[in-house]
Amino acid sequence: MKIRLVLLTGLLLATGCASVFTGTRETISADSSPSGADATLFCGETRVGTALTRAKFTIRRNAGDCTLTISKSGFVARTASIEQGINPAYWANFISVPAAVVAAFYGGAALIVYGGLPLHGSIASGFVIDSASGAMHTHRPHNVRIELQPEVSRGRDSN
Repeated sequence: MKIRLVLLTGLLLATGCASVFTGTRETISADSSPSGADATLFCGETRVGTALTRAKFTIRRNAGDCTLTISKSGFVARTASIEQGINPAYWANFISVPAAVVAAFYGGAALIVYGGLPLHGSIASGFVIDSASGAMHTHRPHNVRIELQPEVSRGRDSN
């Protein structure tokens, strides 16, 4: 019975919460008024892609801060910032603390050091996995809607 408990605890804690619940990729949606505008997404220095609005871009959660530019002929182009932050699901790794204590009591996993902090292996594994996979991150906002303004025509001087 003790071996089953240790194995079950080890299996449950062998993955990170953010990796399991949200994955390592996410979707950024771009919409505009008027629709049919060019949407270009850059994350860091990397061009993710260009599509017509209503556009959807799939990016890695650890892609860094992104900029979305929407443009259409006859309208002023606009840019929106999409910031990378911490995925709330990442903090669910702390739920593993009671299970890790049980595993430690029954000799489940070894003590490891993560970020200078000694942690029981099963506690730290979720943090390490989510960090390594990039699942610990998320971007905000996920849905961007931009209202494009018409370009102002400049009349010619009659001098």
